[in-house]
Amino acid sequence: MERKVQFLPRACPIEKIFLRESGGERMRGYIMIDSERCKGCGLCINVCPVKVIGFSKKYNSKGYHPAEYKGEGCIACGLCYLSCPDVCITVFRDVKKKEKMKV
Repeated sequence: MERKVQFLPRACPIEKIFLRESGGERMRGYIMIDSERCKGCGLCINVCPVKVIGFSKKYNSKGYHPAEYKGEGCIACGLCYLSCPDVCITVFRDVKKKEKMKV
């Protein structure tokens, strides 16, 4: 199975739109957080609709507890990206390959 990933610099935050785009299936994706840039403000944790972001138990080099992706359940809505003042979150969404219709 071929897995393609689409980078979403800005994603629509409404899950209903994602459900419509994916044919009723929940969109799947993941995020990457640059822990060295994160100051641990917690804004991304508060806005995440599926609560897959939490504080890390480890410190970064600046002495903060950065945000950390828990590993599963991300719907790639992009709210964490939009709320991050340090721009340290990258959102990725799995893209299904569309089949061509026969005429």
